[in-house]
Parts: sequence; C-alpha cells; structure tokens
Amino acid sequence: MDVDVPQTVKDYRRICHPEVGRTTCSVAGPPNVSSGFSFGAATRHDFASAENCLKGFYSVAEQLPDVDLGKPVALRTLARGIRSEDDPADAVSGHTAAFQRFLSNPARRAQEDRRLGVPSCRTDIAAPKKRRIDDRVNYNDEPSVGQLLAPGPFEELGVLDEAFLIRRTRDDLLSLVQKSVSATYADKRVLEQAVDTALKRTAEEQSTSAMNEKEASASLMDVLDVFVEILGEQVARETCS
Repeated sequence: MDVDVPQTVKDYRRICHPEVGRTTCSVAGPPNVSSGFSFGAATRHDFASAENCLKGFYSVAEQLPDVDLGKPVALRTLARGIRSEDDPADAVSGHTAAFQRFLSNPARRAQEDRRLGVPSCRTDIAAPKKRRIDDRVNYNDEPSVGQLLAPGPFEELGVLDEAFLIRRTRDDLLSLVQKSVSATYADKRVLEQAVDTALKRTAEEQSTSAMNEKEASASLMDVLDVFVEILGEQVARETCS
C-alpha cells in the first residue's frame, strides 16, 4: 500500500540510496571538513592602508625640499666635504688653508646663489623687432588675460591703446585727427583749436618738462578729449538755438 511521507524523507532516500544506474548529487549535505574551517585565501595584513597610499605617511621633515636645491652639485658636494661634521655650528674645517681660501672666494659665493635653468619670461634678452613665425620665446611682451578677454576697441585694426598715449607734435596731431575724426563737425578751425588747447593744457600741467623740449607735444588722447568738449558745446548751442 502507498504511504504518504514528507518530501524531506523522499529527498533523503533519493540522495543517500540512489537507484542503480542513475547519477546522484554528490554535493548534498555538509562538506567533509573539520569544524571552524574557512574557505578562500587568508586576508593579508599590510602595514600600509589605502589612506596611507592616498595621504602618504612621510614626516614633515622628509617632505621639505633640500636646503641647497637648485645650486650647483659640484660646489655643493665640495662644500659638504670640507665642512666639519662634528661641529654643531657647521664651522669651516681648518685642515688646510686652501679650503679656507676656497670658502672665502667671492666667486664661490656667487655660484652658491646661482639659479640654474632658463626663465619662462626672457627678460634678460631683448626682443627682436620682427619675430619669426616659429619663435615661441616669451619676451614678457605678450598680452595678459585681461587684454585677451577685453581687447581694445581698435586692436582688430592693428592699433593698440598705447598709440593714443604717444606724445606727438602739432603737425602730426593735425594729420592724425583730420584722417580719423568724422567731417561733420571736424572743420579745420575746430581741429586746430582742439590741438592748440591740448598742447596748452599739457604745457601747463608739465611746465618744467615742456620748457626743456624744443617743441610742445601732446598725445592723441588729449586732443580727442578737448575735441569732444568742443563738439559737445557746439551741439548744445545748435540744439538750443
């Protein structure tokens, strides 16, 4: 007769007493190992942790640069060799007079303060009048970040802001103003009046330097300031009349 048994009993009989000629599951049940057995490789206990690798574990003294960094190696090694290691004051060793003469030599002291390498901005040499296309040397005359972000109004025409501050004679100023200012109000009389007024103001502000010059001079910016004042007065008169 058929007897109902729990499923666990059926599974136990199927695994522990398999039928002949059929494969069985050999991994059922607990493994045949001793108690307290741990699977996998043992954890390595390193002295350096991830925090040490990221932040470092060097002392402050080890992180500081050498005192003689950037100085000639030959003079540095020679100076170390002829100094007394036992004297806490690092006094000069008096083994020979030649060493003392070497230490007191002004040329050696100049070499100790010497910095090797090429500077980024070559202020020690003059910039050429015309630079080649492949000349990548910075002569400390390159525009700043502010000039690149906010260039002058006439730089696209090749006229820098410094050109308006150059001191020029009366004839040069008249020639420039007549070529650059609109002809609506820029007749010859108004231009000459603006130039003469600018020259007079410049001579009054710098009386000492103006007396020493052979001919009075002013900048184009001075002339334009006076010219704008004259145009403003003329426009005001024409508007009110």
